[in-house]
Amino acid sequence: MKGKLAGKLSFFLIKILSITIFVWISGACNINTMNEWAAGQKPFPGVITIQNLNNGKSVYLSWEADANAESYRIMRAVNDGSTAMFTERKDGEDGYYIQGPTSAIDSTLEDDKGYFYRLDKRRNGEWTTGLEITAFSQTRPFPGAETPKVESFRADGNLLISWHYDEGADEYILMRSFDNTVLFSPPDALDVAYLGTFTEVYRGKGLQYLDKNVDPLNDERYVYKLYKERNGILYKWDKDIALGVAVKAEEDRHEPNNIEAEATLLETYRNANIYCYGFSLQNTFLEDIDWYKVNIPPGKVANMVIENSPPYTSPSQGYFLLYAPPFPTTQIFHGLEFQVRNDTDTQRYIGFAIIPNKSVMLTSGRGGMVIGYTIRWVSIGDV
Repeated sequence: MKGKLAGKLSFFLIKILSITIFVWISGACNINTMNEWAAGQKPFPGVITIQNLNNGKSVYLSWEADANAESYRIMRAVNDGSTAMFTERKDGEDGYYIQGPTSAIDSTLEDDKGYFYRLDKRRNGEWTTGLEITAFSQTRPFPGAETPKVESFRADGNLLISWHYDEGADEYILMRSFDNTVLFSPPDALDVAYLGTFTEVYRGKGLQYLDKNVDPLNDERYVYKLYKERNGILYKWDKDIALGVAVKAEEDRHEPNNIEAEATLLETYRNANIYCYGFSLQNTFLEDIDWYKVNIPPGKVANMVIENSPPYTSPSQGYFLLYAPPFPTTQIFHGLEFQVRNDTDTQRYIGFAIIPNKSVMLTSGRGGMVIGYTIRWVSIGDV
């Protein structure tokens, strides 16, 4: 404890359970008072040690015995920014229970509320006011930031948005914006101000929301973010956004195959689709990548062909890119053969990916489309 016992007002800095708390002694705190404490004529002002219990719903109060004190009383006030109004805590009332000569438990504290505690000591009918200690009740964690999950490409054309249960939240508020198609120069990839105006589309205790107020006929793009409310306070996270597209198309049945570990085995042919949509935030995309694997003998190549579904059947438009490491990514075209190589000396499965060609599927980095295709294994040849 550090302080200066001189003048009309002094403060003490007290460390309790890693919480730094400021306390004040008001009134005549002078050399005469100190002499009275030293001579045992007055009890030394009481100091309470506080320990949180039951996730902050209760506190354990303890203090040092004082031979100069005949009795003690615990005073409590709500710390709400106004003038502290202390009242005495009485054993067995309102969740307060004395545990021993120098300890007590105060329970049923309200969530997210601060309290002042003070230990007064009595001697010869006179009470000595103690030092004020602040306790804060937090009966559950505070809400945490979360990016909601958006399920696009549903059969009904709607968007399903979901999120996880948060013990610290009383309600969830889902905000939605149309993706702003106005061109900005230059757009900031981290500035959500470049999106349209967000409006509230859901408020409640549920963990998902089916957004039916969407436009799948025009492949409308949407942006979502999740707010949370706790004890009347709204917690916002404006940069944790999720992207969604309302479209009259479903993902192909081979999904998920967006990573090499989930590659689809290609033995003869597969019917699939791929999509890519660009949003107004710079370099922000919602895209599909299809990984495949083929069993190729040593030192051979698999000759493949991809055929786009109508109306995207023009050979001049290369909607797809071939990614087959360690070789460079190359553009592939409708109806024209491409190769996947096995340059090793053993027969093995070789993985490759079909990637959307953004330069063709997007306009100025925005918009987008879904393209169906058939990928075929034509033949095995020499390297």
